[in-house]
Amino acid sequence: LRDERCLVLFILGLYLGEGSKQKDTFCFGNSDPSLIRVWQSCLRRVFIIDEAKWAAQLSLSEGMDERYLKEFWSELTGIPLHRFHKTSWRKGKPRKIREGYRGVCLLHYYDLKIRRFLDVLWEVLIERLSVNVGP
Repeated sequence: LRDERCLVLFILGLYLGEGSKQKDTFCFGNSDPSLIRVWQSCLRRVFIIDEAKWAAQLSLSEGMDERYLKEFWSELTGIPLHRFHKTSWRKGKPRKIREGYRGVCLLHYYDLKIRRFLDVLWEVLIERLSVNVGP
């Protein structure tokens, strides 16, 4: 994907599908390391990113090795361990864990300009698409 517009739409799609909007941040979460890596890579290619504004949080099931998984996701994302928020724990054993499952990594980025840009882009797309789609 060389076209910046395509990357922006890709970022928007992931944000809308697997993201969350909080007061002072936006977030993308997934258990697939490739998607986490691609999300960061696309943001870095499209926007001016301040690496100090990244933070991460893990969502793990009981019995998972928190220390090992924090180190795994830290290495993958380049986010230092001291910028990981408190891990969220799901109670009870999961019904089925697929091989290689490393929990869910939530990437937080603290930049309201980018978040507002994505929010406005979504509103504009919805408005334009709803005008072009008849009843």
